[in-house]
Amino acid sequence: MDFSVINSSPLLVQQTNINPGVSNESEESAKSPGNNSNQVERAFVHPLRNIHSSTMNRYQVSASLRERRHSLNSSRLPHVLLHQLRVINDVAIDAESNNNRMLRFQDRLECSLPIESVSHDTPYQGNLFIMDWLLHTFETPAKVKFDRIFKLLIEGIQKEGEMHGDGNLHKLFDILWQVEQNASSLSETKRMTLLREACVYMYTEASFLYRETNEALRVNDKSKLETLGPFCFLLYDYIGRNSSENVSKLHRLRQTLHFKKKNALIVYRGDIVSAQKLQEYREAAGNKKKCFKWSCFVSTSTDIDKALKFGKNVLYEMDLGRDRWNDQFANISHLSVFETENETLLRPGVRFCVDIFEENWGTDRALVRIHILPSYVQRV
Repeated sequence: MDFSVINSSPLLVQQTNINPGVSNESEESAKSPGNNSNQVERAFVHPLRNIHSSTMNRYQVSASLRERRHSLNSSRLPHVLLHQLRVINDVAIDAESNNNRMLRFQDRLECSLPIESVSHDTPYQGNLFIMDWLLHTFETPAKVKFDRIFKLLIEGIQKEGEMHGDGNLHKLFDILWQVEQNASSLSETKRMTLLREACVYMYTEASFLYRETNEALRVNDKSKLETLGPFCFLLYDYIGRNSSENVSKLHRLRQTLHFKKKNALIVYRGDIVSAQKLQEYREAAGNKKKCFKWSCFVSTSTDIDKALKFGKNVLYEMDLGRDRWNDQFANISHLSVFETENETLLRPGVRFCVDIFEENWGTDRALVRIHILPSYVQRV
């Protein structure tokens, strides 16, 4: 789905605090107490919002505005929603420098990547933490429905956010309640699509989510299944569906049989790797039967300079274009808080083989050229 920003003006977000349904109402009388004017403006987007957090207040919006929102063509809702989210986010970060904005992405590039050596694909198709949550909560992906997982997602994010004292928790609630309101008139399939895309957006927000999510995945922390399981699954599911929803089964079969190589798709990622793991890379270079696995979400960039910014002892150069289609990664730039990040996100459980190992490629840095393997499911 094309989730790019539309060029039209933001819907209802830039309204004044005057109720447009009352012509003689003054701006002063329409303001809420204190410094909550921005929250009032947000309420125009999601009427009758009642967020669980004690720091959020309830605002009611006139029926005329609700009618205007529902009059939108449903096919445009995702575009409008993302535009609303970015406009609201711009208000909060307007004082930030470009450098501070980029640090959000750099922080995701800095998360450590625990590496496992594996000889074959796992029977649980990716990450054990996510599969355990799915089997325990819904049994199969086909049983995942919007209403239930939306409730579990909000409850989990609220518990984690309050536990970590995250000051940006209200931003995540804003996003989720806008999703619920915008999705109310859509089909179940489109509601789930919108929710997955919103989770990608939240992953790129400045909050506790991406760090706590990846920490739970790295150590398979079962105590976080209830709180982070829904978010992990939705983000994981987005990546898997992103490459396959618009590809027919016949087309997949043809691609699998012919093994034609696509144009190169190269991304980069820095990391700190132990001496023992470096030795494993040396020995595995060129061996297609020796593969490794990352257990968390892996942020990568097409810009090598971004990957080289901080002191790491390894630079991964990843070839993602070896297969005609792949369910292991997705470019999420069009869903990111900042589109210019050009981020490609790899699924937890992704496997790779080392093609070339270059010692002392840079100052105290090795270059490891790798290619990502298709999942077992993709090969079938």
